[in-house]
Parts: sequence; C-alpha cells; structure tokens
Amino acid sequence: MEKKGLQKTISNNIFIARYLFKYVSFYAVFKIVMQILNALIGVLTYTYSLKYIIDSVQQQKAFEEVLYMLVLLGAANLIIRLIDAALEYVVTPVAKERLKQKLQLELFEKAVAMDLDCYDNPAFFNDFILAASQAEDQCFEIYNTMMELLNLFIAILSLGAIILSVNYLGIILALFTAVTTLVNNVRLNQTRNQKYMEIKPLERKGEYVKRVFYLADYAKEMRLYDLKDKMSGIYTKSSQETKKVLKKYGYKLSFYGFVSEYALNDFVMFTVFMLVLLYQTVKLKTVTYGAFATMFYAATQLKDRLISLSGFFGKFQANSLYIEYFRRFISYIPKVVEKPDSKEPLKEGDINLKQVEFKYRKEQSSIIDNISMKITPGEKVAIIGYNGSGKTTLIKLILRLYDVTKGEVQLGNQNIKDYRLKQYRNLFGAVFQDYQVYAASIANNVTMDCYTGTKDREEKVKQALKESGVLEVMGKYPDGILTPVTKEFDGKGALFSGGEEQKLAISRVFYKDSPYIILDEPSSALDPIAEYNLNQTIKSVLKDKTIIFITHRLSTSRIADKIFMMEEGRIIEEGTHESLMELGGKYARMFQVQAEKYL
Repeated sequence: MEKKGLQKTISNNIFIARYLFKYVSFYAVFKIVMQILNALIGVLTYTYSLKYIIDSVQQQKAFEEVLYMLVLLGAANLIIRLIDAALEYVVTPVAKERLKQKLQLELFEKAVAMDLDCYDNPAFFNDFILAASQAEDQCFEIYNTMMELLNLFIAILSLGAIILSVNYLGIILALFTAVTTLVNNVRLNQTRNQKYMEIKPLERKGEYVKRVFYLADYAKEMRLYDLKDKMSGIYTKSSQETKKVLKKYGYKLSFYGFVSEYALNDFVMFTVFMLVLLYQTVKLKTVTYGAFATMFYAATQLKDRLISLSGFFGKFQANSLYIEYFRRFISYIPKVVEKPDSKEPLKEGDINLKQVEFKYRKEQSSIIDNISMKITPGEKVAIIGYNGSGKTTLIKLILRLYDVTKGEVQLGNQNIKDYRLKQYRNLFGAVFQDYQVYAASIANNVTMDCYTGTKDREEKVKQALKESGVLEVMGKYPDGILTPVTKEFDGKGALFSGGEEQKLAISRVFYKDSPYIILDEPSSALDPIAEYNLNQTIKSVLKDKTIIFITHRLSTSRIADKIFMMEEGRIIEEGTHESLMELGGKYARMFQVQAEKYL
C-alpha cells in the first residue's frame, strides 16, 4: 500500500470511529475495556494456566493452593464472559439504535441543506444513498474491526511477554514463520489466480456444451442437425486442456502448500522449537516442564496471530472505500447558502430576472440562456413551453433552489442572495409537477407541519381542501382530516386517485396563504371540468396573489395577465393571450393544436 493510500486508510477509519465516541461514548469505551480483558483472560486461561498446573504438579504444591488459583481464574473468566454477553445482547443493540438515530438525524440535516443540483449528479447521489443506507452498520463493523485488532495486539504482547520470560527463541521463530508464511501465501495466491484465469475460459466452454445438451432451448436443433459430435468434441478438448493447466500449476501449488503447512509450521515450529525446548528442559534443566508445554503453545499462538495481523490491512482498506463515500457526503459544503449579513426579505415586491443564465456544470451548455423578465405584485404569469425548454429550472432559480450562473434574480430591487434563505423561500407557496403525498394525516399533508388540531387550524385546513375541490372526498372517511394518507403505516389509510392527490397538493397553497404562488402543471391529473373549477377558484380566491403558472394546458394560460413562451432555455415570445394569438407564432400554433382536440 502506498504511503498516501495508507495515510488515507488510517485517517478514514479514525474519522468514522469518532462517531461512536461522539454519540455512544459509553459503548465505545466499554468495548475497548472488554477487548483488553478478553485478550488477557484468553492468554491467562489457555497459556499461563497450563504452565502453572504442570509446574505445580512438578513442585508438588498443595492441591488447595492450585485449586484456589484455578477457581479464581475460572471465576474471572466467568465474570468477563457474563459482562461480554450483556455487552453483546443488551448494550450493543441499544447503542446501535442510538447511533442509528443520531447518525440519520445528522444525515437528514445534511440532505436538507444539500444543493438540489446534487440530485442531478449521479455520482454524488450514489454516494449519498450509500452513505445513508449503510451508515450505522458500517460504523459498527469498522469499530469492531478496530477492536479485533486491539484484541490481537494485546494477545501478541501478552504471548510475547510470556515467551520472553522463558526463551526469546520462540519469538524469533514465530516471527520468522509468520513472515515467511505470508510471503509464501502471496505466491500461493498469485499462482491460484493464474490457474483460475487460465481454467475459467475452458470451464465456460464446458458449461456452454452442457447447456446445449440439457436445456430445452436447444433440443429441437440437436435432433434436426448433427451437433452431438461437434459439441462432444468441444467438451472433450476443453477437458483435456483443463487437465494440462491443472498439472502445470499443480506442482507449484503443492510446493507452496508443503512450505506453508509442513516446512514452516510443522518443521520449524514443531520440530526445531520442540527440540530446543526439550534440550533446555531435559539436558540443561533451565526450563520447567510447565514452561516447556506453555512455550510451545504460546509460540504457535503468537505465530498464528502475527499471520492474522496481515489480514487487517485488507479489512481497513475495504472499510476506507465506504468511508470515502460517507466523508464526501458529510463534508459537502452547499453552494446555495445565505450570507452572514443576510436580511429579512420584503413581503411584497417585483420579481425581476436580469439576464439570467444557468448551467449545471461549467463544461455544459446553458439550461437557461440570458432570460430577463419582470413580474409585478398581484400579476398572474404563465410560462409556456415544450418539455425540456427550461420552465421548471427557471422556477427553481426564482425559489433559489439553484443559484444563477450569471445575472440576478431580484425581489423588490434586491438580489435574492441578500435575503435570509428560509424566510425568502417561505414567501412562496409552490406545487411542483412531481408533487408528493406523505404517509401522514390529510391535515398534515395540507399544513406540511405537525398539525395540532386547534379549532382555527381545523377550519383553515377544511377551507383549503374545499377550495382545491377535494373536501367532499373526506366524507368517505370516519376520521375526516385526521385520516392517514396511504396504507404505509395504517391499513385504514386513504388511497386517493391521481386527481385527488393533485388537489390535496394544491390545497397546501390555499392553506399557506403566501404572497407568491407557483403552480407547476397544476391541472395535469385533472379532468377538464375539475380544471375549469380550479381555474375559477384561483381567479376568485387568489385574485390578490402573485401567481406563476407552468403549464402545457393552454386553457390555463388564458387566465394569465402575461405569458412567456420558452424554447431551449430562452424566452421566444411574450405578451397576453390575445396579443400572442394575433402574433401567430409558436404559442398560437400550440394553442390551436390543443383547441382542435375539443372541436
């Protein structure tokens, strides 16, 4: 692993571990303590106790003394295992749920603050989905990997200390065996991979021939044409070539396997170290029988743990790939932000677009190209155009869901970037073409907040539903406006038709009573009668509001004071319905085509 790659891997894993200390610090510290205790008790129970028992027998210690030590060790082991069980089945699930809650709330905040154009960037959006869907699971998995590594280090240090107290040769042989085994295993895996790459194409040929003989898809041709000999020949040749590859790599693999399993493990760790220890025990009498048994077991355990150590680099590297997605998302700095000295927006004023241009990326062509328009308070404006002409993008610029690339959007002769973002957007009531209904009560879907159910609010909700034309539907439901929408959480939930859902979405505009209203295809799911009724309601109830329509249905545009016709991000025609019809341009042709459907 290159230095920079190693640094990034370490940095990423530490970054994600901080979230556990931030949100579930008790669990994080508890886990560290338990890993240390588990590693120590494991070494004491299975390594040191063996030496103690054999030496005690050799030294003819009192049975009660040995029993006392073993009971003490067993009790400690039992207590640690009980605490470990509580950690796994009580502390961990609760901590995981708490981390999930805190992490998701943080991700929710980030998602709301994220620029809207991030959703138009597939790479970033994929990062977002990956980060959001796996956050808490990955945090725990990564932290557990760190704890496993801590356990391994403690065990290695403990085993090393035990071996050093008797014979340092065990450490040397364990290190030598571990390193040479790792090098040998790298070559073993490389050879296996080479064998796999050569055999796989041959196996595919064999599998193809088997499908030809066994599947019904080929049965008719197999009987009508002489394919049996041809296919059998392909299979036989493939099998013969496979045997050659198996022989070619079999000798290498058997050598590497012999080195790992016998030459390093059995010969070095068993024969060599055993003979040295035996000589020190029997001849020199510098090693006790207990130490003899312990040293051999401890050195073998040390070697195995040193080999296991290498696997953690791959785990941390794999973890780092996920964390990179998470960091990119969580560290994202939005571009559409309010200035530190931003001010309250005007409640009413002209909406003025001055030579506005917009593109998603610098290298892309402009979606909105040099548009200027003025919308005065109380004016009803229709923006007309074919799909892809830039209508909805223009509305998003007015709402400051995007920032313009060039030019200015003004409210009351003031750049909208100078206003507080939330307060500015709150001046608008908007219904988009891709409106959503939510798995909440009808009232919540109208108010778009936590509905409290006061008498005044109840009347206001019902009035909004009446004005949008959907109140009469409420009579079907015993709970009225408290009826859940959809059956997501309640089997008694209301399922509305497309037109009813659109009316429900439009009722939000009537309820909010904002000075500026944006309706993006407000009648796309409505029949002509419902559309006519909605237009009449808009004319009467919202007569004092500034309204911007985006529509394909030009019957709606007739109630507008001013019409802007868009094409390829530009305004190509502008005027009243009458003046544009008299002009005989694209608007007039579009209107005539639609009108013919009703003649």
